[in-house]
Amino acid sequence: MSEHYPEESDSDLPLLNNQENNTKWLLYAQLIGILTLLFIALNGSVVGWVSGIFGGISEIIIRILLIAIWLGLFIWFSRNHRGELHDIPWWAVIVGVIGVYFIILSFTNPHYRDTMIVLIKGRPTASALEGIMLTVRITLLSFAIAVTIGLFTGLARVSKNVVLNNIATFYVEVIRGMPLVVLMLYVAFVLLPIFVNACNWLGDSLQMAWLSNVSLRNISFESRAIAALSIGFGAYEAEIFRAGIQSIERGQMEAARSLGMTYLQAMRYVILPQAIRRVLPPLGNDFIALLKDSSLATVLAVPELTQLGRLQRSATFRVFEVFNSVAFLYLTMTLILSFLVRMLERRLSSDSYDEAIR
Repeated sequence: MSEHYPEESDSDLPLLNNQENNTKWLLYAQLIGILTLLFIALNGSVVGWVSGIFGGISEIIIRILLIAIWLGLFIWFSRNHRGELHDIPWWAVIVGVIGVYFIILSFTNPHYRDTMIVLIKGRPTASALEGIMLTVRITLLSFAIAVTIGLFTGLARVSKNVVLNNIATFYVEVIRGMPLVVLMLYVAFVLLPIFVNACNWLGDSLQMAWLSNVSLRNISFESRAIAALSIGFGAYEAEIFRAGIQSIERGQMEAARSLGMTYLQAMRYVILPQAIRRVLPPLGNDFIALLKDSSLATVLAVPELTQLGRLQRSATFRVFEVFNSVAFLYLTMTLILSFLVRMLERRLSSDSYDEAIR
């Protein structure tokens, strides 16, 4: 008599996948903790901080105890997970160890602690937003403007209107052919003065005082950096939108037109919703690139993360601690965003698969 085993239903699969993911995350956390313990045992400042907590215990004894604990945990881990070591993403484990170790340093090492406070909160004498929050603000505003520019430029790139198509193509090819740092300086010191002079001339000609009173001094360097990044990344977003629109089957536009829709209606209600869905992951990658390239605002002396690191280096002469902290903050933000973009890609791909099998 054959035994009957119940089959796994589709509703059980998400539960099994969650259990497997939880097991993997627990394995990674254990490995990160063990390797971090070794870093702590080898670092003098952390051992000294631990010695101060326990009041007078010799640093040598604490170091020996930490190494002994690490050795016992390492042997235990090797015996229990020997067959799983080749499946571990070691790059992620190493990044995790460095991150945990750096966080511990930020609490135990006064030089790292003071540097992180300045980079996150800004200088005590600052009268405006500085550091990491200014970097985030520049990135968000620049990306919002760049996506808007890219959307309309991408539509112009696929348009049959010769004038719009050529203007959009000229903009994309010229901007993409310039280094971003050169574009930053060009917009800040060439284009904006020309724009201000044009506003003043137009205001004088039309007797409009508000245009005549526009002054270059009223445009902050933060605004100039945002304008330059928006113009620069707008060209890249335009190509993303153009590719997304052209990836939609031509028959969908023809079907929409046959139903009586105008070109604009078909583009708005049929083509663009599908195209935007397809370009979300590339847009996410460009957002990460823009976050990193916001550091170029340092050439305009904007006190964002990189510039504040340079100022802190000049004030303390702590080059190693300062730029380690700057790199750690950028890496943390980009890794979190990269993880979110991968989640979005998986979600969109699974939704597309579900729609296909329906």
